[in-house]
Amino acid sequence: MFHCGFDLNSLDMLIFPKLGTAIFDSTAPHEYFPERDGDEILDMYELAIAPGTDEAHAAEIAGIEARYSAKMKEATSYLAEAEAIDSQIKAYYVAATDFSVVEKIQLQLESELDGLIGSIQFLK
Repeated sequence: MFHCGFDLNSLDMLIFPKLGTAIFDSTAPHEYFPERDGDEILDMYELAIAPGTDEAHAAEIAGIEARYSAKMKEATSYLAEAEAIDSQIKAYYVAATDFSVVEKIQLQLESELDGLIGSIQFLK
């Protein structure tokens, strides 16, 4: 189960590995148009909404779309700002890290794991 990042009460995708099936919301901002052989589209909008509904409410829908688009642009700008801050923080950590110490610890852990794996195989 994958929840919407903007609405935790909304599911964006369900994956059923044993069935080789995924069901997901393909509306903006995460539209997807399947291209692989075997992909199927089950358009719930087409099945559940009476024809002419969009046309009957075109003005109201246009207002909602405009507000939605503006909020998505605003959200995207915040994500870009967060990415820039994250890059600055990472740069501080990289500058302050002695990677020779990190590599020494990595080699030590790998050696310990190799020993544990060898012990487990010996016990079999």
